[in-house]
Amino acid sequence: DQVRVTSLSIMRVIVLGNTWRRAVGRVLVTGAFGLVGTETVARLHQQGVSVVATDLATPANQKAARRLPAGIEARWADLTDGAQVDGLLAE
Repeated sequence: DQVRVTSLSIMRVIVLGNTWRRAVGRVLVTGAFGLVGTETVARLHQQGVSVVATDLATPANQKAARRLPAGIEARWADLTDGAQVDGLLAE
C-alpha cells in the first residue's frame, strides 16, 4: 500500500515515535535536501525507518546525497511533473 505523507504529517510521525512504524513500510521525504527535509530524513533514519529522500537533481542536492548514511535511498524528481511523481510512487 502507498501512503502519501505531507511534511507536516512526517513531523507528526516523528513525534509519535515507535507506535506508527509497524504501519509504514517506507517513507518518501520530498524536499529531502532542504533544511526541514534534511532533519526529517535524519530523524526517521535514526528511528530505523526505511527512507527514500527525493528532491530536485541540482548539483548541491546531488553532493548532499553522497553524504547520506547507508540505507537511505536518494531519488530525483520534479514534483511539478506528474509523470515523475507517478514514477516515485510506483517504486
